[in-house]
Amino acid sequence: YHINSGRFLDQMERVLQAFPDLVVIAPHFILTSRKLTLLSRLLDTYPNLYTDISFGHPDFQVAGFKRISYNAVAFREFMQKYRDRINFGTDVVITSYRAKSRSYIDDVTLSYFDMLEKEEFTLPDSIYKMMSKKAREQTDPNTVYRGLNLDDETLRMIYHDNAERIFGK
Repeated sequence: YHINSGRFLDQMERVLQAFPDLVVIAPHFILTSRKLTLLSRLLDTYPNLYTDISFGHPDFQVAGFKRISYNAVAFREFMQKYRDRINFGTDVVITSYRAKSRSYIDDVTLSYFDMLEKEEFTLPDSIYKMMSKKAREQTDPNTVYRGLNLDDETLRMIYHDNAERIFGK
């Protein structure tokens, strides 16, 4: 369920209220990673609502990593509290576009692992090269990001257990 929670939050909540047993996975932190209190309220209110850690296009990915880096403690606490409601995702859409090479896809995937597992990380050049010109001009490619350094149990739930519980073995 791809939702713009800024514009369509009321509609999403009406669906969740009308169908409380419906399992909904809304990607990209439900597009509320700037508002952890709103995201927490949604997850507290709707027990079958899930999200993932992806941010989408490289411009959004880097902006999301910056947001997490600036608020690493709050995001770590959030991820640990809601670890049974968060899935791993990269939002890498596989197309015939040549720049989306195997190494680029690997770099994107590994960058999300780094965000979750490490205290600090940097991003590979391939991600910066896929950003828009405007976003590249506003981003230092040598930035060191603060990661979440999540514990093994939280990582296992995000990487595996939650998806298995939702989709089965």
